Amino acid sequence: MTQKKIEFKIFPEELKHSAPHPVPMKKIVPDWYKHMMNHVTSEKNPKKLSKYYDMDSGQAVDTRTIKTCVPVRDVMTAGYALLLQCDVIATNHKINSNMEGIGFDWSDTNFDLFGRHPVSQFEGSPSLKAGASNGDIFKFNNPWRIKTPRGYSCYFRPPAYHDLPFEVLPAVVDTDDMHIINFPFIWKDNKEPQVLLKKGTPIVQVIPFKRDEWVMECGSESVENETIRETRFRSVFSNWYRTYAHKKKKYD
Repeated sequence: MTQKKIEFKIFPEELKHSAPHPVPMKKIVPDWYKHMMNHVTSEKNPKKLSKYYDMDSGQAVDTRTIKTCVPVRDVMTAGYALLLQCDVIATNHKINSNMEGIGFDWSDTNFDLFGRHPVSQFEGSPSLKAGASNGDIFKFNNPWRIKTPRGYSCYFRPPAYHDLPFEVLPAVVDTDDMHIINFPFIWKDNKEPQVLLKKGTPIVQVIPFKRDEWVMECGSESVENETIRETRFRSVFSNWYRTYAHKKKKYD
């Protein structure tokens, strides 16, 4: 399979400030996932078996955790992460001084890390409801120019399965022609007066993909085929999916 290249370019003056480089998502798997066991253990199931027989329900209980679900791992490690350039302190002014909104302070870079959008630009959107209590819809100003080969775009989304106090608004950009991309986000409801965002915090997940033309087809399905599909669906947490259906993805 021919490898495709995604390029992240930055101005030399920004490199002087030690801006963290984008990294493959597989390098920033969250700690909760790393520490999770593959199987649930309990008094009834002290051994790491795939199933045990529950006398109360009279059924075999699957004890495998989400860590054995290959589709979850695939989305968690898909693509690349853009990282926060420096430590940032987010202050909830409503708690500290009865002022409106959230404020951000940083000192390690001359780059203007944040922008704002008036909530009027999001009228009628769920993002307005989520962000209006903080006064603005915010924006990460991104110093990296993102370039993909002809015919390829990027899907930008919140980093999958990372617990963050903010959430970027998902978007698709044709990065074979458009390279300057900033990322609007909402600040989640947080009752903490201040939150420290550490340098290197993932802010957005970048998933490149090839643009194809699609056509939709709707039709009937036989009970036999549906039964087969249901059996395969129930096998997502088992070795069947890993062995027969899964295709390896590579992001380096």
